[in-house]
Amino acid sequence: MTNLESIARKITGILFAQQSLASAGFIAAATLNSIVGKELSGHSDWAGVPSAVYLLAGAFAAFMWGYVFDLIGRRDGLTIGLGIGAVGSGIAFYAIAIHSFAIFLGGMVLMGIANAAVQLGRFAAAEVNPLSIADVPSRTLSSVELSAQ
Repeated sequence: MTNLESIARKITGILFAQQSLASAGFIAAATLNSIVGKELSGHSDWAGVPSAVYLLAGAFAAFMWGYVFDLIGRRDGLTIGLGIGAVGSGIAFYAIAIHSFAIFLGGMVLMGIANAAVQLGRFAAAEVNPLSIADVPSRTLSSVELSAQ
């Protein structure tokens, strides 16, 4: 195994762990969004709003993250994305503590933006693996994709 292959394997392992942990966190948050939305808004009709805000923020941010990743690199982009997610999560927890639906939605926006970065980050695994073996990038992408499920 060459030094480049060793580095690629290490990066792939880190991306696998990052995808697994981030996906678990986002799934846990998605499970609670409707319950928290109903409780904070005081109306059961508003239960789906936090999830909608989260998904729309991620959808609109994905396009932006493509440019950000090209400008500053995958590692820095993922680091910023995860940082935004941590801040959003903290804001959401704070909003629950003070019983503020509007602030909770702000946290959901940041978490949606972070989720878009995380979802795009899985393609970094295919980019770091050597292209000398034709199927290595596709196998690597498959393993990192599996971690997100």
